[in-house]
Amino acid sequence: MAKKETQIGVMEINLDITRRNVEEKLETARIYKHLGSMRREARTTANPAPRYHGNTNMIHNPTEKTAVWNITNEEWMKEAYEDVEQAMKSLPDIQQEIIRLRYLNSLDGELDYNVCNEVHLSERTYRRVKVKAIINLALALRLEVWK
Repeated sequence: MAKKETQIGVMEINLDITRRNVEEKLETARIYKHLGSMRREARTTANPAPRYHGNTNMIHNPTEKTAVWNITNEEWMKEAYEDVEQAMKSLPDIQQEIIRLRYLNSLDGELDYNVCNEVHLSERTYRRVKVKAIINLALALRLEVWK
């Protein structure tokens, strides 16, 4: 089976890796949109891992580690959501609608078949528009992988 690639000018984009990168970003944006930040709770049980003493400049208090993770993760998810929303503004209307319906509107995501019927496109046209939308988002979010 041949690898999927597309050309822009003289350079080629690896569609499989690029699509995976964009879908990961869209998944993060969808989770943030619907659930907000995912927070961790501090552990109160002892950790059986050995502790070697000495200055490592690492945070050792589990509560501090949890707080730092929560703040960092929330900022990262919010930034991903804002990046996606900004990049979506550069897409044509039909591409925006397909991406929103397929990846962003519901927590579980929609199936391609349902989105295809909802936007009243043939399956072939829908897939062609979706691929263009993924490429345009990848370029706007700087997630493209060149061959």
